[in-house]
Amino acid sequence: MLRVKNLRFSYSSGFGLSVDEFSISKNSLNVIIGPNGSGKTTFAKIISGLISDYGGTIEIDGKNIKKLDIKQRGRLISYIHKRMVKNLSVSVRDFLRMGRYVHKDGLFLNPDKKDEEIIEETLQIVDLHSKGERILYELSDGELQRACIAKVLAQKTQYTVLDEPTSALDLSHIAEILNLLIKLKNKTTFIVILHDINEAVKIYDNLICMNGGRIECVWKSDEYFDLKKIEKLFKIKLSIFDYGTGKVVYF
Repeated sequence: MLRVKNLRFSYSSGFGLSVDEFSISKNSLNVIIGPNGSGKTTFAKIISGLISDYGGTIEIDGKNIKKLDIKQRGRLISYIHKRMVKNLSVSVRDFLRMGRYVHKDGLFLNPDKKDEEIIEETLQIVDLHSKGERILYELSDGELQRACIAKVLAQKTQYTVLDEPTSALDLSHIAEILNLLIKLKNKTTFIVILHDINEAVKIYDNLICMNGGRIECVWKSDEYFDLKKIEKLFKIKLSIFDYGTGKVVYF
């Protein structure tokens, strides 16, 4: 379990985060939504260990992430946004090999047979086996996002934070990524930042609503979908259309 206790953080600009208590269970698909500037990415970076000058405690399986080295933390949680890697001049396979580094004792990667088997299996899972020798900057946005997901799968991190994995994608590639997340949540626990409420509604096990640096509400997929809370969050009047087991939110 990932657990947040008494989290406090602020930028010099004055914006800050304040989360008293929050937890995420394993093998779930957790979606963070909220207006621009609500603190979604900052919160995601803090729980991933990329920002460390905060007050309070972030624990994963009872381990305080501040007390872990980069390899120990990398086996537990990772954060990735495709803009972080889109200009890297490395092949897809080498990118996945980088994910195996956290499982090595020395300073150098030196991948072994087991590493290569994991990489090949992962490329098959995300349907990138034929693109393994392509350079990351040669990939389409959809392929690059699948490569990002493949990297954390090869890393075998227990919790994976994906920041805007559907940004700049067309509808078919959005559907491809969302369906892939649903398929893979038994391999890593996803914490996903999305801007489109309908994308969030399609996939979430837990919907986390942030605003003003705070978590305003959280609810599970089998609980009542409270449209009024979404309206309050985004300060806009909304309507909802139900179809079968799904729903569409619109304005």
